[in-house]
Amino acid sequence: LDLFVASMAHSCVLANEKPSDVERKRIAAHAASTLPQHMGILPSVTPSSFTLASVMCDIEAVNKAAAEAARKGSHHNLAASAAAHAAKAAAEKRATQALLTLRDAAFQRSREDARRSAVDCAVAIAAGRLVSNTYAQDKALKLVMNVLIPKSTALADTVVASATEELVKARNTAIENHAKIEAINEAMSADGKHSTHDPLQPQSDEEKKVMEKVRKPAVLFMALCIRRPEIIKTLFENSCRDKADVLSKAVRENMPKLARAAATKYGAASIALKVADMADENETSLLIAFLDSLSSDGALPSEELVTACVEIQNKKTGQKW
Repeated sequence: LDLFVASMAHSCVLANEKPSDVERKRIAAHAASTLPQHMGILPSVTPSSFTLASVMCDIEAVNKAAAEAARKGSHHNLAASAAAHAAKAAAEKRATQALLTLRDAAFQRSREDARRSAVDCAVAIAAGRLVSNTYAQDKALKLVMNVLIPKSTALADTVVASATEELVKARNTAIENHAKIEAINEAMSADGKHSTHDPLQPQSDEEKKVMEKVRKPAVLFMALCIRRPEIIKTLFENSCRDKADVLSKAVRENMPKLARAAATKYGAASIALKVADMADENETSLLIAFLDSLSSDGALPSEELVTACVEIQNKKTGQKW
């Protein structure tokens, strides 16, 4: 099975390497279009087969070539630009077929482990852990948020479990790179070479690189928090772990989007109280960031939100204001 799926995925890789080759493109198009059907009729599938199919989402090189051709576009090379655009569209179509394969498996497979493997793969693409480009990641995110979650409570639970694993991986990445980032940042600070003094922005290229890795899993999990606000506790717990500073930065950077969306859905005062009840003393920094985002949309905060914040202050400090 793995050899069969790998052969189909490899045909797409070959087409991406040489977009002008008509025969390669024809073979890749046929392989991609028939993949969902072939995977659907197989008596069983494996996690590795889904991972191999996801290789079809690795189309960054084709997209870069198309963008470069468009940038250099002129009256004399319109044909080359059009060919690059056509190759990009074909690669994106093949990536979509891979995601449809995962969707079908998540819905149609009778075995729970097969469904979980398909969801894990889709979530990993959306989180940017499996090699893919922005187009495939956005498509995977829409598949997870707009298709899998609304259709089935069981699948929604699986998505949350998979996204939690991706968040934990992001937390571990932040912790593993903490010492290296801290040393580089301290050296740059001593030399007066900090790229920025914004506490939410990376201070060095190394920190920026790690932050890029952890940002997408964080954003994915934060999107799920809007549907299930109770998992904000999990977000705070992982982001406030010792030495997970880079993940904490990524979460705080995207906190305004989470806070505004949650306030729109549940009410600012209500969600403020709910999040405050979940946050413990070690998570105060993210709680304050969340409350600040609720009240910093350019308008004066409502009386209900002010009352809620006073109530939170009283609970957290044990004093009445």
